[in-house]
Amino acid sequence: MADHYDTDIATTTLHSFSAARERVIIAAMVVFGLIVRLPGIANHGLFYDDAWPAMVAHVGWRSAVAMSPTDPGFAIVERVWLHVTPAGSWVRFFLPLTAGVFAIFVAWWLGRTYGFGPRARIGLVALIAMSPEAIECSVRLKEYSTDLVLAMVILILVERVRRFERPGETALLAAAGSASCLVSLLLAPIVLGGWTALLVRSRGSSSRTRPLAAGALVTSFILLAEGWWSLRHTPTGLSQQWVSGKHLVDLVHHANWAPSTILLVIGGTVHGFFGLPMPAPHPFPTVLAAGSMRWIAVEALVALIVVGWCSTPALRELRGREGAPELIAPLAGILTTAAACCCGFIPLGTGRTELVLLPGIGLLLVHGLRRLRVAARMADRTAAICAI
Repeated sequence: MADHYDTDIATTTLHSFSAARERVIIAAMVVFGLIVRLPGIANHGLFYDDAWPAMVAHVGWRSAVAMSPTDPGFAIVERVWLHVTPAGSWVRFFLPLTAGVFAIFVAWWLGRTYGFGPRARIGLVALIAMSPEAIECSVRLKEYSTDLVLAMVILILVERVRRFERPGETALLAAAGSASCLVSLLLAPIVLGGWTALLVRSRGSSSRTRPLAAGALVTSFILLAEGWWSLRHTPTGLSQQWVSGKHLVDLVHHANWAPSTILLVIGGTVHGFFGLPMPAPHPFPTVLAAGSMRWIAVEALVALIVVGWCSTPALRELRGREGAPELIAPLAGILTTAAACCCGFIPLGTGRTELVLLPGIGLLLVHGLRRLRVAARMADRTAAICAI
């Protein structure tokens, strides 16, 4: 399968952009990302629900794993770290902070793997560095900043499998996908979406489909085992809390809540990623002011239109027309995560759990902005203003 990237992404502009200049800007973004994250650990305090993951350091190994049914791998690493670091010190935040800052560099790697030019890569890096939710989760004891890094790594591996078609790349994706879901089950939709995209792209070629189907089957079996274990150890009251907080769809007992839940999930996600106003108590909007849902509905509609338009190159490719095959995996991950929320498995719009979607949405948005720039013949400065 030949490499394919939209010409407006892969080609350079009339104004050259040196590699040295790009490196300086990326380094500045990393420093900026570190600076805006450091105030979150200034008082050495915990967020309102960080006391629970901190307790893994005060119980045995078996209890620590049982207390973390959705992220047992991360809980084990964090337990060791909390044991060897002084209590009440900022050092206990070192793991999430390192992952949050490292995610900025991985975003550059993600853009490069997906064939983005220098300006597009910088735009993707800026999104990860400046996203309010990515900043906040970098100073929390939970695994969300690690989820962000692993989500980008999975997308990178999926794209490498698509481009190079080597058995080693397929095996690496199967191993990394299974292991990442041991770290956090929030990554399962991203992994499954990646395999789905690869299988869809390989249809019609039996020699290509067989190794992909084998890798997807092995990964799915491992994820089913992990999911079964997680459901056994997850308190039922926790799911009810997310349902009543309008972050998880329950089509069996509260189907009438589904429309408002979907609106609040999209509104909360847009609020967390881009800092747009969320006129409701967050993350549990139990009391909404008059007119709040209308504002949230407008935000959700605009978000759906923008993401839908940015997804058109991937949809064209799925229909057999020339498009952007590299965008199918990010889109599949987004749709799989949304389906998991609608089926009552993963709460979204909480200000943290949806962080795994940020890389995929970032790829679609940056690609869409690049297309818009070419179609509208924008100057570099105008495109930069639109991106900001």
